[in-house]
Amino acid sequence: MKTTFLFLIISFFSFLSVFSQSLTEADNQRKIMYEQCKYDSVLFYAEEAAAIALGISGENSLEYAESLRGLVMAHYHLGNYSKARFYGQKEIKIRENIGATKDDKYINALVNTVVISSKMGFYNDAIDLMKRTKIKAAKIYEQESPEYAGILVNMGCVYNDLGCSVNDKIFLKNAEEFFLQAENIYNKNEKKKIENLVNKLNQAVHKNNQGNGPASEILFSDAVTTSEKEFGSTSYNYACALNDLGVFNYNKGSYMQAEKYFTKTLDILKNANNKDKILKAICISNSAAMLYDLGNYTTAAEKFIEAKQILEEYHLQNHRYYAILLNNLAITYISEYYYANIEDKNQEQFLNSGKLFLQADSIFNLNCQMPQPDGFIIKTNIGLWYKLNGESKKSIKHITDLVLQSNLSAYNPVSLIKKMNISAGISFDNTTSQSIIEPVMISVSTKINDHFINDEQLEVNSQTNVASTQFIIRLMIGKRTKIKKALGQYHPAYAELLKGLIPLYRSIGDFKMEEMMTLECLKAFNHNMVQDFSFLTESEKEIYMKVKMNEINSFLGYFLERREKNPEITGYAYDFILQNKGLMLKSSTAMRASILNSNNKELLAKYDEWIRLQKEISSLYSLPVEMRTKDVAIVEKEATSIEKQLVQSSQVFNDYTQTLRMNWKNVKDSLKSNEAAIEYIHFRIKDKEKVFRTYYCAMILRKNSEYPEMIKLFEENELQTIIVSNHNNYTSINNIYGTENKPDNRLYQLIWKPVESLLSGVNKVYISPSGLLLKISFSSICTQKDVYLCDKLDIQTKGSTGNSAPRNVFSTTADLSALIFGGIKYGVDSTKSGIWNYLEGTGNEGDAIRNILEKEQVNVKYLTDIKATETFLKQNAGNYNILHVATHGFSFPDPAELHSAAVDLPEEYGSIAFRGAARGIGVSSFVENQNPLMRSGLVFAGANEVWNKTEISETDDGVLTAQEVTQMDMRNSFLAVLSACETGLGDIKGNEGAYGLQRAFKMAGVKYIIMSLWQVPDKETQEFMTAFYAKLIKTKDIREAFTETQKEMRKKYDPYFWGAFVLVE
Repeated sequence: MKTTFLFLIISFFSFLSVFSQSLTEADNQRKIMYEQCKYDSVLFYAEEAAAIALGISGENSLEYAESLRGLVMAHYHLGNYSKARFYGQKEIKIRENIGATKDDKYINALVNTVVISSKMGFYNDAIDLMKRTKIKAAKIYEQESPEYAGILVNMGCVYNDLGCSVNDKIFLKNAEEFFLQAENIYNKNEKKKIENLVNKLNQAVHKNNQGNGPASEILFSDAVTTSEKEFGSTSYNYACALNDLGVFNYNKGSYMQAEKYFTKTLDILKNANNKDKILKAICISNSAAMLYDLGNYTTAAEKFIEAKQILEEYHLQNHRYYAILLNNLAITYISEYYYANIEDKNQEQFLNSGKLFLQADSIFNLNCQMPQPDGFIIKTNIGLWYKLNGESKKSIKHITDLVLQSNLSAYNPVSLIKKMNISAGISFDNTTSQSIIEPVMISVSTKINDHFINDEQLEVNSQTNVASTQFIIRLMIGKRTKIKKALGQYHPAYAELLKGLIPLYRSIGDFKMEEMMTLECLKAFNHNMVQDFSFLTESEKEIYMKVKMNEINSFLGYFLERREKNPEITGYAYDFILQNKGLMLKSSTAMRASILNSNNKELLAKYDEWIRLQKEISSLYSLPVEMRTKDVAIVEKEATSIEKQLVQSSQVFNDYTQTLRMNWKNVKDSLKSNEAAIEYIHFRIKDKEKVFRTYYCAMILRKNSEYPEMIKLFEENELQTIIVSNHNNYTSINNIYGTENKPDNRLYQLIWKPVESLLSGVNKVYISPSGLLLKISFSSICTQKDVYLCDKLDIQTKGSTGNSAPRNVFSTTADLSALIFGGIKYGVDSTKSGIWNYLEGTGNEGDAIRNILEKEQVNVKYLTDIKATETFLKQNAGNYNILHVATHGFSFPDPAELHSAAVDLPEEYGSIAFRGAARGIGVSSFVENQNPLMRSGLVFAGANEVWNKTEISETDDGVLTAQEVTQMDMRNSFLAVLSACETGLGDIKGNEGAYGLQRAFKMAGVKYIIMSLWQVPDKETQEFMTAFYAKLIKTKDIREAFTETQKEMRKKYDPYFWGAFVLVE
């Protein structure tokens, strides 16, 4: 009997020992998985450990209570806040049932539940529990101890979260007091470095959430410096601090600085693993959010997807971060859909964005409740989706409920701030709560705010002029100064507030206040535009401008409407045009000049590498896809990366910033009494019937102007009916400009007559065309039978009337040089027919020009026949003051438009031979290329072999595209004469002008360009060019020589034969 009893006792303790070993083993495995951030495995072992503890000790035991901490940790990191809170509350209850409430483990259980409750949005519960925690902690810890400071930090976190969610300044103020108390304690304890750093970052975040940007920036910068010093430049803590500083800069619209910090963070995390890899996903998402704000939706979506895949790798599909990513991806898809051309709208992607929003909302609702900042953004974006999906009533109710719930108000500056989440201390292993930096992830909010404006309600206000509405709006604007002071006049949130107030003021008929708000909004827009342009690459600028065009158009439309009541507002309009017309070209040219004029060898070497890659890209594009040896996209990505570095390294934009400082008064002061300047603009706005229309206006300045005159000219379709043909041949040009026997003054009636009365006494006009007017030869406009504008006026074309170029740049006393091409042989086999026929006139032209220049001791290099190669031009043109190219030229339309242009036209009309390409013929590398700079070019020796695809040469294909010209350095060239067809044409994009050879030579650095607007005749072009150079030698003035040549040719011929050429500076 005794033996049996002893056996049972031994067996029982052996059983307990085995289970105890299993519990220890499971708990150890849980900790190992935690270090590897394998939170799904953490949960597996935590559940196993809890089951074993329950089996051994029962539910009301300390062992089981402590095992629940593992479940809290696992679910917290997986984002399952509801379950984490459940197990946290259960641990507290067990400890209280068994009386285990007098140690720090109980305090930590309380803290965990407080932190989780706060993150879920159960703020009242969190505050009540936090007060209990503080009282209990005061009995266990000394009030000057770091442990007690941790309690204070968490109290500050709860009040911050509550203050952010309901936009309440009082709660935020309470949070500040706790952070400061904790800081005083940590400063006395040098060992608590991480705790002090977390508290510093929390204070920085808190200041941001209060709207105190300057204080926040100081604290963030201090935290970055401290983290690098204490933990190293490759540490997780340093990377987190950099990421958060990047988010801060993003919030205030300083995208250049934000990009700098995000890039630095990602450089640290290149080979990230585990915890660092999750931070990497967050930072990738943040950099994508910045790209979204800049309008680069395609790249933003790619990065959001990359970040999403990393979170999925760690099984975080229920985490708040994952919900934010789904929201970010969805709003990116919606914005891409919204801004796309009608033919490019992806309906499937739009519908998919709705599913992503609902999935994000589902994850949020599972673990959080409103009000909460991230939830507010997600649900607001869903409201936009409802609106765009045609569910307006549902959208309005949805948004209204959210605004009321979150205390969003123009009265309250705090409600306009983009909130940042805060880091709370939490205990995972029954030890003192640990301070861990929780990196901030940006929740992207909609930029399509015009869809939330209730047009019907505004109309009611406009008709009834409700007194209460007037009172409310005036009360709101009474807070404007306070809000402006709190946020700064260039803060995105302040700009959004102004944009919301503008239609409200309009609705009650207070047009003076509407104007004041519009001009303040304009000031912020201009400032942010210049700031953003300072760090974007060429392709990024193009995307950015596409998104900004709606705002640009709105401003221009407002100026046109408002000028009747306040004529002086046209001054703002003129300045706005001076800044934004050709902004991309001006900034890119300034960047190149800054680099090339520098003595920075490293920078110059990087620039050379970028040019090499650009040349490789051009070469690859000129080959059929099946013959390319590399993926163009990969080379482009490498080139973009280097370009980004170049932009960031060359911040001295003297010419660029000087141009932006030009205003209408400067232009006015530069004019003489007999001169006028005209800025043409075009913009697309909704009319009263809610139909989009494109209008053209002229802004006119004279020496005695009190302010610019703004004249509405016509609607775009009126001009299109005149220049409807895509074929710039003999017949179509005669139909547009008329002939001696058949005059046509339709262009005069449309473009010039409306402004003529303002030009009395003027004989010289500087014009800067826009839109379709870039295709118009103003000198050739017929006013009446046998009278053209060039008979009355000296019309000089500029990229902008704010540009100034030296007047007498040509001097025979200087050591001048000229590079001339003419009489080019386009095929190796002269007996073989080719697309490019030999042009006899170009040879005669080249011979005549060489003789004229050599007589004046100009150093001339003349290339003809098969020696006239593209390679020589690219390698040597920058060494000559004058470049003259007499050859075939081409400018193919956008491939989407080719269906209307793909017809064969004769290269000869009677006895007239043309210097151009027959439409619809040519290799896909040029004609069908998506890049407009690859669809414009000049033709050189051997081009027929390439064009007919009998030979492919990667070094010299005989076709010089505009894309290749942009890679040249021609700063020493003051004149480029493109004596060929259509060299002034190209795709017209917004305010940037024509994307073709004209733009390319400007980017290369040429001062003056003579180019053509249509297919030019060979014989008469030779005559024009010979006369021009003869007059240039005589007058020593490029402008005067060109004008005199035009007048001379006009006496002999119809406009077709002389009007194509324009001089642009």
